[in-house]
Amino acid sequence: MFNTTGMDFYETEDLLQQRDIIQPIITEFIRQGFQNIPDWHELAVEMKQMIRKNGWRDRPVDEIAEDAARAVGMNAG
Repeated sequence: MFNTTGMDFYETEDLLQQRDIIQPIITEFIRQGFQNIPDWHELAVEMKQMIRKNGWRDRPVDEIAEDAARAVGMNAG
């Protein structure tokens, strides 16, 4: 769905660009009925930590975002 990789996201230092990458993913989480969805900044921090920890440089950013969101408490409704 998204063409951005973990490395692309990790190298993005501008907060507005990070928000622009994450906001459509959050919108998709809402459409899918997830609950307790983190705000974009909390999600960005967790994503960057997971990319560093797990070496997910080539993994799609939407998959990383879902794992990160679940790690901070997002769940299926």
